[in-house]
Amino acid sequence: MNGSIEQELIQLINNGDYESAIQLVETHDHLISSPTPGEASIMTTLLILIGETDECIKYGEFHIKNMVHVDLFYNLAYAYEISGNRILALKNYQCAKLVCMESVAREEINEKILQLRYYDVHEEELHLIKQYLAEEKLYIKEQLLNPNIDVNSSEYITIEKPDALKKMDEETKLKILYAPIEIANHMSQYLDYFRKKEYEVFGINYYPSYLGYTCDLSIDISKLNDQDRETYLLLNAIDLISDYDVFHFIFNRTLMPQSTDVIPLRKLGKRVFMHNLGSEIRIPEIARTHHKYWSYAEDYLASLNGDQILHNIKSYSTWIDNCIVNDFEMRSYVESYYKQIHMLGLPIDTEKYSYKPQVHHDPIRIVHAPTNRSVKGSAYFEKAIENLQKKYAIDYHRIEKTDHDEAMKQYGNADIVLDELIIGTYGSLTMECLAMGRCVATFINPSFQTPHNEMIPVLNVTVDTVEAQLEKLILSFDLRSELSKLGRQYVERNNTLSIIGDQLLKTYKSI
Repeated sequence: MNGSIEQELIQLINNGDYESAIQLVETHDHLISSPTPGEASIMTTLLILIGETDECIKYGEFHIKNMVHVDLFYNLAYAYEISGNRILALKNYQCAKLVCMESVAREEINEKILQLRYYDVHEEELHLIKQYLAEEKLYIKEQLLNPNIDVNSSEYITIEKPDALKKMDEETKLKILYAPIEIANHMSQYLDYFRKKEYEVFGINYYPSYLGYTCDLSIDISKLNDQDRETYLLLNAIDLISDYDVFHFIFNRTLMPQSTDVIPLRKLGKRVFMHNLGSEIRIPEIARTHHKYWSYAEDYLASLNGDQILHNIKSYSTWIDNCIVNDFEMRSYVESYYKQIHMLGLPIDTEKYSYKPQVHHDPIRIVHAPTNRSVKGSAYFEKAIENLQKKYAIDYHRIEKTDHDEAMKQYGNADIVLDELIIGTYGSLTMECLAMGRCVATFINPSFQTPHNEMIPVLNVTVDTVEAQLEKLILSFDLRSELSKLGRQYVERNNTLSIIGDQLLKTYKSI
């Protein structure tokens, strides 16, 4: 049935009978509320043709969250282009290109991107840019296909880099790529920050999770067969390496499965950063030297392959000079290998995390959201809660396998949030909860000072003290209120998206 509606819409539009097409839409509610990807694409085409550009953008943005379709991305890009929003047009044309596997159509989309990106360059210079980039892509492809050979780029790139490209490298806004995985909502926030400043940025996530973090394009490559995955990643790597100036990689992964893309990136002089966040660099032998509480998570440490982790760090630091970390625990694992370590605070968009003062709840509400129960010390938190429930009315919930937005709602309704008892540093969960005015109980190792040398206003608990400290917090509404206010103030002084974004931009420009 839906297929026949789709075909009927196409026929009416091709015949220029937009009025009948609108009438057909009005008699089929699902075309508005729950269209197929093909129907959504046709709907955006119709809205553009009848001059409803704003409605096209509204409709397209609503449905693109739940579907991946070349034509829908393309139509949304075109709607942004004719409405004068060049940055969002470029984003959606890029999405269309990266999901298109048909070579002619992909090149046509690339042509649109180049025209929009270099809109202020005269025709002769644009021709040189296209020639240079085409030759550059030939080199990138050859190097990616032959990672064990030192491919001579001059055999493929035969013309000098055009002045317009040199000028963009030196004077204009850098083009920035975030890839290939979204962890702890970092990518999404950086994209928001730089787009507000009119930077051309793009985020691609090849490993989406149940947390449901948003970025520009999420493609679960594990669902592709081996041959399709290899082809898809190669085509995208060639285009992305050529398209961007700054490459912000996350969690010890890059654009290719064996990270062979680091070779052409380095040889082309791109600005490359590896952003490390946790278990991908946590070397058990070093972790055990930090404090005694790692002995309470030996099962977790035993699950980590220290030799492989160290091999990966050495391998990446051979080709990538710059590493970004968010705390001193992370720094301890990589500082002996990378040429430059950049300390960066955790970003919090305070406009999205609104402050809610503490109120009296009976029973008191306590939540804990472990991504890994062992490394978060969940058993010790829950033993303390079990004992305290014998004396006090406590509504306790463990939040697991829940998408990020829903989890945030539950944190926002809690009085106390339990983070972790083993690692000794704080992460995005703590910062998000402080921004919302929640009291956070977590273990902070005194030797791991914050990047800005200011004590974070949390209830500092250990495996040894967690029950007694939590009891104090349960009994004292004044203490909870004070920590609530101090937490929000701390975030506003140190971790707003504007503050961290400015730091990150300086980092990109520093190399």
